Order: sequence, then structure tokens, then C-alpha cells
Amino acid sequence: MVDRNEYSARSGNGKPPVPLGPENGPPCPEVCKQIESMISAGCTLRTASRMLGFPPAVLQRVVERDAEFREAVLAAEARFEIRQLQRLDEAAKDVKNWRVSMWLLERRLPDRYGRQRPHTVREGQVEPLLRALARAVADAVDDPQQQNVLFERLEGAVRDLVTDIPRGPNDDGS
Repeated sequence: MVDRNEYSARSGNGKPPVPLGPENGPPCPEVCKQIESMISAGCTLRTASRMLGFPPAVLQRVVERDAEFREAVLAAEARFEIRQLQRLDEAAKDVKNWRVSMWLLERRLPDRYGRQRPHTVREGQVEPLLRALARAVADAVDDPQQQNVLFERLEGAVRDLVTDIPRGPNDDGS
């Protein structure tokens, strides 16, 4: 069990600590609603936990252990995100706020609308480049052993390059 005085001392907000369930289980339903409301308004889990008087690490453990509470927190985060996007969408309807639309496109689809740095190779360009180089080597070099040496060197160079390629927010499939 956790020492309630430790929570008060750490929170620094002057409020008594909010009780969590046994062994750091989910908070009571009223506290869960408070947390969801704060997160839905834009607070982070860290800020919500501090406002309620307990260390952020404790609430993080509860979120990790309790699937139902975790889903409630994720839903609250999604509500906040959607509300902000709706506000941006509403602002973008006014022609003078065209930059809002551009900002959203740059962040949502950076490969298509984001600022492109000159001489930058993106992840999707590596494989076609490697194939073109391999064809050029195969066409220019007749000796199969020499070809293999060159292919291995090309593959090593590409592996080194891939570690330095900037990744956009959607490269993980999301």
C-alpha cells in the first residue's frame, strides 16, 4: 500500500491525495471521471495525476495494468484530439485562414505536403534506387564475382543510409 502522506508531499498542490484502488488498482469511478474529464480537456496524464495529488508514475502503472481504465484514458485523449481538429477545420472554412489547412496537410501528410529539404532521400526511394544501381552494375560488369562484391558494397551503403533517413509520423502504418 502507498503512503498517503508521500502523495501529498510530492504533489505540492495542497490537496489531499486521491485514493487509488488496492495495490494501485484503478481509482474509484468518480476519480476516473475526473481524470477522463481533465484528459479530454487537454491535460496530460502527468498533469491530471499531480492535480489529484499522486505521483504520475503511480497513475501510469494503473493505466498499464488496467485495460478498462486504459481504454477510458485513450478515448478521452481521442475526444480532445478530435475536438481540436474540428476547431481547426472550422477556422479553415474562412478563406483568410488558409494557413490552417496547409498546416494540417503538412503534419498529416508530410511526404506530400511537408517542407522538403534539398538532397533528402526518403525511405520509399531507397528500394527503387538500389534496384536501379543493381541493374547498372549488372549491365556494366560481366564478371559474376565482381558483381557480387559490388552488390554487397551497395547493400552495405544502403543499410548505412537507411538508418539516417528521416521518418514521417505515418511510417509506422498509423
